[in-house]
Amino acid sequence: MLKKELIKEVALHSGQTEKLTREMLESVLTVVLTKLSHGTSVMLLGLGKLSVHRRGEKKARDLHTGAVVMVPPRNVATLRASDAVHDAINPA
Repeated sequence: MLKKELIKEVALHSGQTEKLTREMLESVLTVVLTKLSHGTSVMLLGLGKLSVHRRGEKKARDLHTGAVVMVPPRNVATLRASDAVHDAINPA
């Protein structure tokens, strides 16, 4: 689902305009990204927990030369899905 489609469906479901829904979604995304960039986890009830983890340095292969190269450490975002998500995608 694209962002535009999500906005349209949320607007239809909530009875709000697409413009207001877009503004609200943009605000939510801005807050979530700001919190994640500062290392703060974000819990979205019914969806899951977004958090940032540090991935350490690791070895990899250069696809062109086959040489071993070191991939530097970096931050990665993870989503730990809630039980509601697991239940929705794996019905009993």
